[in-house]
Amino acid sequence: TLDALVALRQTRAQAQADHQQTHYAIMLFRRELLPDLADYLASGERRVQSWQARHHPADVVFTDPPHAFMNLNSPEDVSRAERWLTA
Repeated sequence: TLDALVALRQTRAQAQADHQQTHYAIMLFRRELLPDLADYLASGERRVQSWQARHHPADVVFTDPPHAFMNLNSPEDVSRAERWLTA
């Protein structure tokens, strides 16, 4: 969205969020951070949130649609998503 692009101009990284939580794996960051991310992963680290914290990310909150970041980890989650999509 436009909000995400504006936030990225003001910082080097950002995390996406909805009305319930931050989704750290969904992010935008400047290409200049790729070497640092590669080094971070090569060191054995895997927590994206920890890497992002080093770069003081901006949060961009998406509230519409409210289920934009649904977790689909179980058959019940998939059924709930299917109901939402057909409503």
